[in-house]
Amino acid sequence: MSRFVPDKEQYKETLAKISGDLRTTVVVRLMSECGMAREEVVNLTRDNTNRFHNRGIWIEKAKSINKGKKKDKKVVYEMRSREVPINAGLYTLLIAYIGSHTSPFLIDRLRHSKVPKPLTPRMVNTIFANADIKWSPHDCRHFFRAQVRKQMIKERSIDTQVIKEIMGHVLDVHEKYGGESDFEYKLEIVDKVF
Repeated sequence: MSRFVPDKEQYKETLAKISGDLRTTVVVRLMSECGMAREEVVNLTRDNTNRFHNRGIWIEKAKSINKGKKKDKKVVYEMRSREVPINAGLYTLLIAYIGSHTSPFLIDRLRHSKVPKPLTPRMVNTIFANADIKWSPHDCRHFFRAQVRKQMIKERSIDTQVIKEIMGHVLDVHEKYGGESDFEYKLEIVDKVF
């Protein structure tokens, strides 16, 4: 499947089109303005909002990692976690959305059972299809990266390490030497971009 990464104008037009549906708007904006993957969005809980920093959301995800040499390769699961900065506009919307329901999940299923259940990655695809969004949920990550990079180019200070940190990509050995970027710096970046 070929990629379609929207430009900023197409993104704004889509947000205007879906603005009447708060749940869909929150899902699309979390993925597009925070660089989150579907699996991360579906597992977000309200307890992980503002956990360590104001306007931050804590993400934990088990990733499968290939360990060992070719013939002795084993797949092991490793927990990866990070705090994602949320821009001011999205944060206001997210807090309003959280206040509209009592589920422990940030975004839960519409059909409620006695026990609240999170969305599934497939349900995120359905949300995009029902809203007639022209790009895939994964393309939102490409949009996020492209927008942050454009802003950094405009300011003549490209910082690929901070983009990787926000998106949850593995850092190269040399990128780990100085430690992780300051959370306030990450907030400043997303506020400028979105």
